[in-house]
Amino acid sequence: MAEDILHFGAIRYRVVGTGLLHSKMESLDGVRTQELATIEMQEATDIQPRVLANFKQQRALVEIYTEDFGDFMKINRVIYFVKGLWTEYPG
Repeated sequence: MAEDILHFGAIRYRVVGTGLLHSKMESLDGVRTQELATIEMQEATDIQPRVLANFKQQRALVEIYTEDFGDFMKINRVIYFVKGLWTEYPG
C-alpha cells in the first residue's frame, strides 16, 4: 500500500492564530498542485475546520502558510482524510 494511488479528500486542522491560513497540496516534485480553501483563524476556538480537497496521487505534501506580515499560526494537529483508489497506474 506504500505506493498505491490515493484520494486525499479533506484536511482538518486544529489551529489558532490571527489572519488567514492558506494551504496548498502538491504532488512529488510539485508537478501537480491544488490550492485549498482559506481559513480565517481565531486566537481561541473550539472548532477544528475541515478543508475539502480532491487530489489523487501516490504521495502528497501540504504547504500551510500566511501571507500578511504579523499574522501567526499555531497548529496542534493535522488530520488527512485519505482513501486508497488503485494499486498502480495502468500500463
